[in-house]
Amino acid sequence: MFYIREIMGWGLMACSGWCIYYAYFVLLKQPIPRVIASVMLTVVALVVFRGAIHLLKTSVAARLAKLPPDMPANTGYRPSPKVEKSRKPVIPGKVARS
Repeated sequence: MFYIREIMGWGLMACSGWCIYYAYFVLLKQPIPRVIASVMLTVVALVVFRGAIHLLKTSVAARLAKLPPDMPANTGYRPSPKVEKSRKPVIPGKVARS
């Protein structure tokens, strides 16, 4: 299922790129009367771009959620042992000096 989301995300990404490209050339053709149309098309392209990014993020998250939760043994990762430092007791009303 995440492959469909990823394909749709990349398709929406291409669609938003095309919308920005089209808005730019609409603005170049007749700059004064077409400003509002170009701005509106750019806003639509930005909304579509945000939707594409969301689809791509969810497809990657779905793919990672399907991976097994355990780590492989040969990663070389060893957690450092916790070393507790001795602390002086805190007495209310007294200023702690280090």
